Amino acid sequence: MNVRQHVGDTVPMNHTSTFVTLLTLLALQQSATLHAAELEDGIYLITGGGGTEVTLFNGETVRIVHQGPLNHQSATVRSSDNNNTKYQLGVVLPFGSGNDRIRVLVANGVATRIYHSSKVKQDDDDDPWHNWYGQLQQADERAESLTALVEGLNAERFDRNHPGHVLLTKWKPKEAAYAIGSPVVLQMNIKNIGDVPMSFYNGGMQRGPRNNQFDFICRRGIGSGKALPDVGSPFNFGGIASKVTLEPGDDFDMEIDITKWFKFEEPDTYRVTGLFRLELQPTEDNQWWVLWEDLAVGECELKIIAKEDAAATSSE
Repeated sequence: MNVRQHVGDTVPMNHTSTFVTLLTLLALQQSATLHAAELEDGIYLITGGGGTEVTLFNGETVRIVHQGPLNHQSATVRSSDNNNTKYQLGVVLPFGSGNDRIRVLVANGVATRIYHSSKVKQDDDDDPWHNWYGQLQQADERAESLTALVEGLNAERFDRNHPGHVLLTKWKPKEAAYAIGSPVVLQMNIKNIGDVPMSFYNGGMQRGPRNNQFDFICRRGIGSGKALPDVGSPFNFGGIASKVTLEPGDDFDMEIDITKWFKFEEPDTYRVTGLFRLELQPTEDNQWWVLWEDLAVGECELKIIAKEDAAATSSE
């Protein structure tokens, strides 16, 4: 209904007609936002205005227009945290990205953003397949929608489950004592004491002032005193990562200078808790997704002495 008022017109109004008008406007506003269940399965473009307003999986509201059918080659829905509250959608679609790198996918009544990632190699195909992905946040609160999306895409779903690994982590200082102002090197040993092999990333957080795959807590007074502040730089720019596989009984060793975390200014015996971040991977070759996130944790005592004491010890 299109109501138009001209200048000079007199429109009689009372409380009843005002109430009816407000209800009509509210109904029109509600009908403008569709549930994804009312939309045809397919790929949609996000518009700056116009089109159909729809609420996405994560609760965001956008306007979209239909672009094409959902002729996907394959799809996966993979958990991205140990609690299975967040997932990443991966879908292989038969068209390129153009200039619009964000689209909306609608399947089985569920709509979600998807982002172009990369081409999938095909044999001399003029229209190669493309990888797209989307983030599905707070999936535990939207379990029915997640299940519907998986079914609508005929996707493989991967929840995280503890892979059964058992680790023993030990830390020790490389030297018996360290003088104030000198590098303080600790040695870490991880041993697979379980009965299944395990693989994890080594690297990926070391392009920067320090290797942030490590983290530490350091307390004075053999652990009874206050913790030292972290005075180092946490910034990193990624880095090359390689897969380490430990068969039952195998060891993994690394050394790290913890003066990139702490400034030792007083002689004392410190207790250091060392943590090494583990992203556990499938043990098979060319399989790189995260099965489980864990920490290899251990403690040791560290002796810091005055410079003059270190000089006297070295001259003896």
